[in-house]
Amino acid sequence: MMQKIEITKRDLAFLGILSAVAAVFTVVWMAFTGNSPQVYKDIVLEWTAVARSNKSAEITLLRLLILLGSAGVFLYEKFLVKKNPAPMTEERSPDTAISLVAWICSIIVLKFLFFAQSSNVLLFALCLAGISFIIDRKIVALTLVQYFLSYYALFALYHACNFLGSYKIIKFFAGMKNYDANLAVILSVLLTGIPLFFKNRNEILKKSVLILQIFPPALFLILSLKEYSFQGEIVNIGIPFRAKIFVAFAILATLADALFILKKNWNRKDFEISGLISLGSCISILCFNFYGGQGAVVSGDLHHPFENIFAFQQIFALGQIPFKDFIPPSGLYSVVHGFFFKLFGKGDIAYLSLCDNIFFFATWGTSLFLLKFHVKKIVCLAVALFLAFPGYNRVAISSIVVLLLLLPPLVKRSNLWLKVFLLVSVFHGLYYPVYGVACFVGFLPMFVVQVRKILRDEQKSYKTVRFWIPWIFTFALLIASIPLLW
Repeated sequence: MMQKIEITKRDLAFLGILSAVAAVFTVVWMAFTGNSPQVYKDIVLEWTAVARSNKSAEITLLRLLILLGSAGVFLYEKFLVKKNPAPMTEERSPDTAISLVAWICSIIVLKFLFFAQSSNVLLFALCLAGISFIIDRKIVALTLVQYFLSYYALFALYHACNFLGSYKIIKFFAGMKNYDANLAVILSVLLTGIPLFFKNRNEILKKSVLILQIFPPALFLILSLKEYSFQGEIVNIGIPFRAKIFVAFAILATLADALFILKKNWNRKDFEISGLISLGSCISILCFNFYGGQGAVVSGDLHHPFENIFAFQQIFALGQIPFKDFIPPSGLYSVVHGFFFKLFGKGDIAYLSLCDNIFFFATWGTSLFLLKFHVKKIVCLAVALFLAFPGYNRVAISSIVVLLLLLPPLVKRSNLWLKVFLLVSVFHGLYYPVYGVACFVGFLPMFVVQVRKILRDEQKSYKTVRFWIPWIFTFALLIASIPLLW
């Protein structure tokens, strides 16, 4: 068991007071400054015109809240917590079922209050949670996992049948084309609800979860859609061979993970719910939920799509040098995005939407993979189910950078962490300067801590030649990137 500092009522009270003070300060500040003149200093904010509001005042408010909030936390830790430390206790995992139900309830309420919408999927999930709680409260979380996996397994089966051309089965599942389709919900409720009334319900649900996870990898087949209706006719536009390789690799990798989990846990009597969950299934569900665009149909807006591949085209198609022959807008993110477009779409504009999906599948899937090292897989599944990931390539690697630099094994190796931090910061800064600088500044305190750990090392490893050889290559890469940073 790990040791952790218990969160006390004093800590919760401080957080509540800090939040209340920040809320009051926000209202008062905006009341006095909201109608003041807009001030442009170094960056023109496009959202000013869209929101028709004064963004200068809001930026100043944000900076003040960060400064005052940080000062408040520092003073609290310095003068209250250190003088009266909380007792050390054994780490207690929060109740998984309660967390899932709370998450579902919050989404239901928010959808209703802000969007006047309801979700049959979530409402039936709540009903199943209530029934399983009455029958056996220990299986609530397992019941919810079974229900959601059943739901996405049905969608996976639909896309597998579509890919294989099993039109009779497709016709049966025709009602599942919409995300909240009633047929998928009803079948999922039946697949989950019936086992609850058996005596060995726990074992049935466990094995059912393990089997159901074999299906979600087929959700990647959504990328292989190739039939389009045009002027009353069905037009077949296949995807490029490299895109097929990506789909095949994604399916095989996630399926292998599901099969490994199945083999490992099939005969186990004592199991923990996160141990039953396949990360591959989580990634498959996340990517399926994210999928968007219009396939091989060319968008009427070619300005914004080309903006995402602009730098790649200028460098590799026209042989221009960035920051010399042309100025890449907002960094070199369009080089990375353009690479995906060229690799998987052959540079054909008809495949731009396909390549956009592959790009985001790769980036958000990597984020979820790294998240596994920080939280339990039940949390990864909840993230895949309930969080909406933005289709905005500027922020696509920010979560990867943060999760990578916070990896516990990497943090323990201070010397390696410093190299990774510097190289990743340069890459992130070139990719999209604003977010790159933000991550760099955010990790500066940890940078200082890691340097101090090396300097205080009893073995004085920094005085050896072996220590500095990797740093020579690191500095060489940093120096080589200087022309791009100016």
